[in-house]
Order: sequence, then structure tokens, then C-alpha cells
Amino acid sequence: PYGPFVNYINGSGGSAGQKANAVLKWHKTGEKEMEAPRRLQFHHHELFSEYAKAVTETHGKGLVIDIVALDNIGAGEEIFLDYGEAWTKAYEEHVKRYQAPSDASTYRTADQWFHNKKLNPNPEFLKTVDELKKDPYPDNLQTICYYDSDAKIEKVDEETNTSYAVWDDFPSPPHECMRPCNILERYPDPEDEDRMLYTAEMMHFEGEEKYWFCNMRPGKHIARDVDYDGILIVDKAYTHDIFLDQAFRHEIGVPDDFFPREWLRSKVRRRAEQEPTRSDVGDEFRRKKTNVVISRKSPKEEL
Repeated sequence: PYGPFVNYINGSGGSAGQKANAVLKWHKTGEKEMEAPRRLQFHHHELFSEYAKAVTETHGKGLVIDIVALDNIGAGEEIFLDYGEAWTKAYEEHVKRYQAPSDASTYRTADQWFHNKKLNPNPEFLKTVDELKKDPYPDNLQTICYYDSDAKIEKVDEETNTSYAVWDDFPSPPHECMRPCNILERYPDPEDEDRMLYTAEMMHFEGEEKYWFCNMRPGKHIARDVDYDGILIVDKAYTHDIFLDQAFRHEIGVPDDFFPREWLRSKVRRRAEQEPTRSDVGDEFRRKKTNVVISRKSPKEEL
């Protein structure tokens, strides 16, 4: 909830009885940070005096939460946060009543499977559809490829409605759209025999029309010379163990006085000049545009 790396910090207490050795605190801007232009600063303390909705709508400003050690933490020691009494109690109750699924002993996430040398001895050799018939991936895994609507089409077979393309991720803007794909062929790169290239069928997916760089012309799409870096093995939708009905879910608590009082007000009165259309700090800060997908490419007409 506070940043990607925080997912690796566990809560104190629980069955092992670990004690919290760190705490969350709002960042204090140092003198050197204050010398930087406001647009280049990460922590904007003036947001504490705004009401909650205005904070969520402000673009270009942010707040930083520091993880502060309560005592000396040695190299290799694990960091623990206090998730709150309610979380600890709920987790202890969950452990008592939890029953693992019948296939729990053999289940592996895509990441666990990919890095297991016994299960996946040749990670850089992705299997073709013919090879998968004899030696399939686990049921919870699928192959996806990066492939955009502006791929370099070499020819179109009108009779079979099939587009044939060459996959090229350089020097043009790289592919950004991830979609299901089937590996049809694997072969050495003519310029580097230690490097494998692939021919893949790029699949349509529900909702691709919402994103111009994903919206391919109708019909089949076959791309050759797909680079290994353009293919991923991932978990199928909703098969990860975090989606189990019996998975543990509970909000992580913070101290009662952690959030500013202004944010906790359920009713807000504001004057007309306080209408949240633009930050009052300067033109470099503007309100967010919600539900907008950002691409590094320029929009083009649908193919």
C-alpha cells in the first residue's frame, strides 16, 4: 500500500511472535530537498491541509512515507512493522481455521515455476504448441507476447484473413501491448546462433479496442522473429493463490493519529474559489485526468 518494496515487509506478532523493529512516519523534507524546484520534490506537505478528494485529484504532487527503524537492524535481519491489533487477531483466527486446497503441494506461481530448475530446466527455450501437447505447462500458466497494432505487416492473406508481420522492437518505439499468444516455431537467430527467435500467433483479447495500440485488425496475426524478451510465461487470470476464496484479507492498520484530521472529515464545505480545478502552487501542477491510458507512442487511427 505504501510502495512496491513494502510488500516484502511482514507484520509483527502472529504465530512466530516477532516484534516490530520499524515504524511508518511521514517524510520530513531536508534542506537540500528544499533547494530543488517544487516540481522536482517528491514530498509536498501542503497536501496535509487539503481535503482527501482534492489530494487524490492533484497531479504532479506526492507524499512520502518513510520506514524508520526503532532500533539498530543488522545486515540480514528481517524488518517488521506493526500491522495493528485488529490485523494480528484476524490473522491468528485465519490460521486456526485455514484448510489448504487439495493441489496446494504441487501448485507453483509462474515466477516460482519459471525459476525452478527441476521443473523448468531450459527457461530460455519456450515450448511450441506441438511440444506442449506432449509436455504441457501447468494448467495455471499461459504464454503472452508484446505485440502492438502498429507492427510491421509484411503481407495479408485475404483468403484466410491472416496478417503476417515481422516482430521488431528496435529502433521504433517498443511494443507495449501484452496479449495471449501461441508459440508456433523456435529457431536460432541467423546473426547469433546462441539466441533463439520465435514465430507466434498473436491472439485478440476482450477489451483490446479500448486501447488504440492494442486494437489489431480483425483476423489472425502471425509474427516472425519474436525476441525472447518479447514473450512471458504468466499466471492465467485469477489462478494465483491470492485469489483463493480462503486467502487471508485484512486491511493493515496505522496509528490513530497518522492521517491528517483534514483528510478524515466526512463533510467538506468549500468556497467557489476553492473548487478543485487546478492546484494553487503553479501551472506545473494540474488535476489528474482519470481513466486515461498513457502510451509512449502517438495515437494513430485504428487499423
